[in-house]
Amino acid sequence: MTTVKASLRNRGSGRLEFANGTLRFYVERGRFRKTSELVREVPIADVEVAAVAGKEFSITWKGVADVFDVETAESAKAICDEVNASLEKPAETAELAEPMEAAEAEVAEEKAPQQKPIALGKMVGVALGVVDSLFDVLQGLQGRVDWKRVEDALKRSEEGAGALAGEAGMAVSLDFAGLSSAVKLHRAGEVSKETFGILKSLFGHFAGLAIADEDLLKTRLSVEDARRVVLTSYLLNDIILGVVVGDAEVAKERVELAAVLEELSKQTGVKMDVDAVNEVVNRLIAEKAGENVVEESRTLLRKQVECHKYLTAVGCTL
Repeated sequence: MTTVKASLRNRGSGRLEFANGTLRFYVERGRFRKTSELVREVPIADVEVAAVAGKEFSITWKGVADVFDVETAESAKAICDEVNASLEKPAETAELAEPMEAAEAEVAEEKAPQQKPIALGKMVGVALGVVDSLFDVLQGLQGRVDWKRVEDALKRSEEGAGALAGEAGMAVSLDFAGLSSAVKLHRAGEVSKETFGILKSLFGHFAGLAIADEDLLKTRLSVEDARRVVLTSYLLNDIILGVVVGDAEVAKERVELAAVLEELSKQTGVKMDVDAVNEVVNRLIAEKAGENVVEESRTLLRKQVECHKYLTAVGCTL
């Protein structure tokens, strides 16, 4: 495996790695996303051209060119040489992959009887509801605290978290004890801290799902696409909360939301109406994140990710 520090134009800085015939680029993003987030994954079979010019390493895949600014010219050349070497030996790579895939299949088959498949599409749908409700808790804390709103949002969050914990194979257990106690005692500062902690834990679960976990899934929804769908919910709710509190990061996060939706379109072949999402975000800003436009924005986003071909294939309603 070759790993180098790099940045991808319009996506951020992080690390670029080439391993097992696939290029992957990871960055760290956002308030809740302090772990590596995969933003680009390109199998060697999709690469048409790989080139290097100084510290710039570029690939063309599916007709699209990505240009990475690598930390050093030597590192850029090293990863380019490795990619080109793989491009020149596709037959040998396939021959080597076959026995490895067969061995992996045997291991998966051995594990299968002990594992109950996970309905990933359902898991994602429930998680989006939990995210919305937790952000409603945070919104209820702004200005004069609306404890009734906070309590109602907490109840919805706990119900959704219970459904997640009951889903076979779900490896996350969200602890609401501290949040529930803080709400009962009307301690706004603690409520905010506990809510952020739960949001981090939930996002961390999806960020930590391994590609190998796909063997345990009942749906064809990929792990990476699941992460992207969950990420869109965090980004939209970050924008909503940012409008309420006057956060300067709103402009940056709206650009990132559009980029993630475009990436989903690219990876899945399903058209996302990014213009409609941008329009409703403009209204969120103009209307100071009023209740009606908040609900409209969440509904619109769900319609975008709901039309994802893998989710609809299993009848998942988000």
